[in-house]
Amino acid sequence: MMPRATPTNATPCLATTDFNLRLRAAPDRESETLVVIPFGTVIEVYGRDDASTWWYADYEGQSGWLDGEFLTRSANCAALPVR
Repeated sequence: MMPRATPTNATPCLATTDFNLRLRAAPDRESETLVVIPFGTVIEVYGRDDASTWWYADYEGQSGWLDGEFLTRSANCAALPVR
């Protein structure tokens, strides 16, 4: 039996929360909140939406979307793949 490839996250960039920020299930402000990330937390970000307004990240075992309006991102975030 042939082993199946498992998807891996892209090399992350770093982002810092500018406020307490909700990690959401989908890139939408009405989407379910998975967890609230405290102000000043540094997070590894792995992807973005088409408009680079929402960012895909992992935090405390949860994967979801962060509203870019409330993040300070490192310069290499713009090179992340669209998810």
